[in-house]
Amino acid sequence: MDCCPDYASGDYVAISACLDTIDWWSLLDNSCSIDDMYQRFLDLLHDLLSRFIPLKRARYETDHYPTHIKNLIEQRDRLFCTIHDPLTSDRYKNVVKKLNRHLAKFSANRQKRLSNMNTSSLFKYAHLIFKEKHGPQGLHDHQGNLCKTDQENAECLAHYFASVFQKPTNSRPSLPNDLTNQIQSSLYLSQVPQVLPFDVMNILKRLKPSTFITADGIPQMVYKRCATQLAVPVSILVNMSLSSGELPRVWKHGRVVPIPKVQNPQKASEFRPISINSVVCKVAEKIVRRKLLSFCVQKHLIPSEQFGFMEGSSTTLQLITCDFYWKRALAQNRLTDVLYFDLSKAFDRVDIHKLIEKLYSVGIRGGMLKWLTSYLTERTLSFVHSSSLLSLQPSLSLFDESQEDMKKVGASQM
Repeated sequence: MDCCPDYASGDYVAISACLDTIDWWSLLDNSCSIDDMYQRFLDLLHDLLSRFIPLKRARYETDHYPTHIKNLIEQRDRLFCTIHDPLTSDRYKNVVKKLNRHLAKFSANRQKRLSNMNTSSLFKYAHLIFKEKHGPQGLHDHQGNLCKTDQENAECLAHYFASVFQKPTNSRPSLPNDLTNQIQSSLYLSQVPQVLPFDVMNILKRLKPSTFITADGIPQMVYKRCATQLAVPVSILVNMSLSSGELPRVWKHGRVVPIPKVQNPQKASEFRPISINSVVCKVAEKIVRRKLLSFCVQKHLIPSEQFGFMEGSSTTLQLITCDFYWKRALAQNRLTDVLYFDLSKAFDRVDIHKLIEKLYSVGIRGGMLKWLTSYLTERTLSFVHSSSLLSLQPSLSLFDESQEDMKKVGASQM
């Protein structure tokens, strides 16, 4: 029986009580590296989760079907994987036809029982019927071959996503030797922010209660439910990372999940990659982004025409502004042309080394630039699809939402 952790039913009161007894400074002190410090933190959390997070049986789509339908589903899947061209095979078509007939009969009998269902069961059943299936099913690779297994689908997606990355123009950014100097000037941003436990606690409490497993094995729900108890160790880890200009290796590893752009996608290009990073790394990202954006706004580095990803701005405000200028031009009998364009794979194609050089040129120096350089370089990815987790891939570019925010601050000037 396949089992998985049931984070939604965990005993977070007991976990919080155990966390309250931890002397975090003693636990994390005398670490030989930032990786060692973070591993100590993870080991303790994993031990608590193994004790207070129950296991639940993994549910599959076929669980509610009777035995004869499950057997037909297994026969269909087996033929699909063994026959060279299953879609033209009469044997495969006959099994599918028989399966569809039994499924229709089973569904009709179940719907007859709807009149006896209570409201809660009825809405639950309707949700299962109308819920969209997001996973890639039967993709075609770059050579036009049909992918038959989860592993082949994952490899197809990984190959496509890697093909659109922008390779760096040189081996390393060409920056002066005073990269790490703490320049004391209002013209530069060199000092890294000091993170307080109170700020960390507020960030953790606002997290979504996601149970998706990150690269370090700790989902967001754990941090959200134990925000008060984890605020101190997370602030210690983030401050150590910022002051040293280094990130734990696991912070640089993202688990990529494909999200479809259209219904029933058949090609890898019809998926958008979303990278799921460590929650502690997300906290550091939010702190650094806040500091970086504040500096850029104060120095007028971001044009006033920029509405996206800016506090106090929105697409609605942008449309209102455009509407004002267009109507004023029409009232003055002036010719008005409106041009729309979209940059294909805009953030996947940003050259990381040029971005670092651009950050330096606009005044990002010292410890701040050192941390950002470490954050942007030497990243790795793994591609997740159903039961498959593809081996590590070198990341030539970045594509998770928080990293795009970082890029936009610098890329808007390029």
